[in-house]
Amino acid sequence: MTKARPFLVAMDGPAGGGKGTVAVALAQRFGFVYFESGTFFRVLAWRALDLGVTAQEEARLEEIITSPWFREKWHTFARPALREERIGLFASEIARHAFIRTAFISFQRQEVLKETAAGVILEGRDTGSAVFPDADCKIFLTADPHVRARRRFEELREKNPDVVYETVFQDLSKRDANDKERSIGALQIDNTYQLLDTSTLSISEVVNTAERLVQERYNAYLAEKKRGR
Repeated sequence: MTKARPFLVAMDGPAGGGKGTVAVALAQRFGFVYFESGTFFRVLAWRALDLGVTAQEEARLEEIITSPWFREKWHTFARPALREERIGLFASEIARHAFIRTAFISFQRQEVLKETAAGVILEGRDTGSAVFPDADCKIFLTADPHVRARRRFEELREKNPDVVYETVFQDLSKRDANDKERSIGALQIDNTYQLLDTSTLSISEVVNTAERLVQERYNAYLAEKKRGR
């Protein structure tokens, strides 16, 4: 008998839209497990840079993905360096490769389907369009590019007072372009998503709004499950 998968929430959107903060808050409120899809790409980026591998060396990148180290470490590996801008930019570059996106989808599905929790919240760029297109609840979080850059700037300035806003905005614009223009796993939204623009909302307002959206879908999911459908 096939194991039933948990209730799935896919939260996608561009960098700086607030996905991570909101996803973590919702996971805590609902008692769900939280998966950040970006971890896969950031760990791969960190490992590649550590080994001196460039974004164009597809064969060497594939060697990293298929290595025992990566298969065992990618979902549990944690270092402060993973949040550095250079890692994020490099991760966005290598995510353009089709074989990397294919491997990511396979790895992510395996991890989620092993979960025994009632629900899982996935956060990334294409979790609802490519990884789990049949997710029970899809939310697309976005905001004006300058608002997103300002948020990222304030976050970085806490660690580095010398950070320059213009540089942050340029980096974010480059990541936006990479995310939208890649041939596979591109950032996109369709009518299966519920759009949530966070430009003028506080974090508590965003979390409360997202919670209502998830609760509505979760109630429907539980009702169907109770009916045995």
